Amino acid sequence: MIADEALGRTIAVLLMAATLYTTCRAVAASDPAARIGKTLHALTTAAMALMLLPGGQWPVLPQLLLFALGAWWFVIQAVARRTSRRGDRRSGTGAARAKPLYDAAAMAAMAFMLALGGFRDAAFPGVLGPAPAAHHGSAAAVPLSVPVPGWSAQPGPLPGALQAAAVGLAVAFGLAALLWTVRIVQLLAQLLVQPRVRFRPVFPNPGWPRPLRGAHGASPGRSPGRSPGRSPGFRDVADAALEVLGAAAFAVMFAALAG
Repeated sequence: MIADEALGRTIAVLLMAATLYTTCRAVAASDPAARIGKTLHALTTAAMALMLLPGGQWPVLPQLLLFALGAWWFVIQAVARRTSRRGDRRSGTGAARAKPLYDAAAMAAMAFMLALGGFRDAAFPGVLGPAPAAHHGSAAAVPLSVPVPGWSAQPGPLPGALQAAAVGLAVAFGLAALLWTVRIVQLLAQLLVQPRVRFRPVFPNPGWPRPLRGAHGASPGRSPGRSPGRSPGFRDVADAALEVLGAAAFAVMFAALAG
């Protein structure tokens, strides 16, 4: 798919590392919905990595079905978060719905990339070897039940409409990678400015004086009636870095398909 073999192998190695990390996150997740989402992310990065390695591709048709179902799953998650707004306002925020919608778009883009690769190999069968024999005068095509052999090659350009779609997706995911990079900078800034947790000794005697409380029964330095939100950690930075990697890989691979 990518003309520069070194670049393709580098992206493949990074995607495999991302697959390992996301798999560990999926195993450790306690929420079933989060576990399914992490598993779909791991399958996506693994499939993208195998696209860039000669001879390592999976059959196309099962992947198309998998990523189509994955896109539908994330759409359902976004709708579920929107309908739960009355019960929990935090789950109905625009940011909480935008992430599943972005994941659904990534799954749909993955299925579209697989379809583009299969179409290109069917349109240029002679570049990669003898084409399958046609029956009753029909045109030869690459069957979707077998791996696509030409992901690491450059058979030829796509037709105008498909090429324009590939260019548009490359630009869109390039912008997404830029936005996720900005998110990493924001998370790192929050990590640097967040207050350090001071050590407090734990006394075995329950009669020891407790910390003083201010007005309305609130602890000093904390607004009454508000519970502190979870501060961002290095895991959030790692998750954002994986999003940067995935979006950048999509951008490069779609650009290679368009070229």
